[in-house]
Amino acid sequence: MKTYARLICTILFSILLSGKAVPQWIAEKAPVTVNLNSVALFSETRGWIVGDNGVILTRTHEGWIVSDKITDENLYSVVLTGEETGWAVGARGTILRMEGSAWKSYASPTREKLYSLSFKDDNHGYAAGANGTLLEYRSGSWNIMKTNVRANFYSIAYHGDFFIVGGGQECRNIPVMKINENGNRKLEKIFDPDFTEIKSISVTPEKHAWAVGHTGKIFFYDGKRWERADAPDGIGSLNFISFSKKDMGIAVGHNGSILTYNGDQWECEESNTATRFNGAAVTGNTLYAIGNNGTILKSLRVKTDDPSKNADTEYLNISPYPNPTTESIKFTKPENTNNSERIIITVTNARGQVLLSKSISGLADDQEYQLDLPELANGIYFIHLKSPSFQASGRFLVSR
Repeated sequence: MKTYARLICTILFSILLSGKAVPQWIAEKAPVTVNLNSVALFSETRGWIVGDNGVILTRTHEGWIVSDKITDENLYSVVLTGEETGWAVGARGTILRMEGSAWKSYASPTREKLYSLSFKDDNHGYAAGANGTLLEYRSGSWNIMKTNVRANFYSIAYHGDFFIVGGGQECRNIPVMKINENGNRKLEKIFDPDFTEIKSISVTPEKHAWAVGHTGKIFFYDGKRWERADAPDGIGSLNFISFSKKDMGIAVGHNGSILTYNGDQWECEESNTATRFNGAAVTGNTLYAIGNNGTILKSLRVKTDDPSKNADTEYLNISPYPNPTTESIKFTKPENTNNSERIIITVTNARGQVLLSKSISGLADDQEYQLDLPELANGIYFIHLKSPSFQASGRFLVSR
């Protein structure tokens, strides 16, 4: 048994040494461990997350905190119509409304699961769900729209007068459709994704559209026609896509998949987790990815107008030691960083769960710091340092 354990540790250590810890994504501590399904941001420091068992989290300057529970039903989608106004939908036709930062139940005309919602403004929105369910919000009430569709609608996107919906079902394909709000208000086919179950759609302010689904396929609408976009090889199914503008987008999915779009191409990013991501959001230079087991990851994109400076220098690697370890690790603060600023240290596992979080200050350049670890099972873990001027990450192995 000891020989077998040593063999496993040797394999894990080889994996550990085979690649760098790419530190763009930093785990934030979640006050829950349930699956998180949707995130909406009003600003870089203000937002909401919804998840299973009626969980609602709000983002403050101090981090994510649990809001008062309104329902025990799973919640699948949340949108904001203002800093203190918004909507959430979920299982059994659940609809919640937020006013003044307080959530309340709202009358629903259906008992079907509601997977997605989108709003044009405070007074006009849509919600989509299982078995072809499509609801419209007008004049203070939600009403069912006839669709003649039996498959599931997983996503809707609404921007100005451009409204599209997509979905699918096992062994059943449905096209991406739009509703003509100036005409007969019926759904019209606009694109056939060829047996790809569409899980999420996003419309940019320029009225371009993106869609993702099973088998990692990505589709793009340029205002004239739909086409399949180039995607990185080897990605799994994608569950969500979000754009804040035409050159700032994110898509997330199974097995820790995070893809970002910068206007030219989609690129895979290392999330340091194998968890399933269910939702994402972009505002300003801040990106969030959220998923199962209370996983919350954040990335801050640093831009500079000076071409001689590489923004990647803001994201650094550290080498914790001893590695492997049993009870503690040491690291050295990166050179040329501010000596007086506060540093937040977090340790996460391979699922992105935060296992330790603490704050230190007054650490000088090249100064060694010892971090005592909680009781950890054998495996690979990640340490993250975050300060106002830099972020750094590293990997280490626990072998007892």
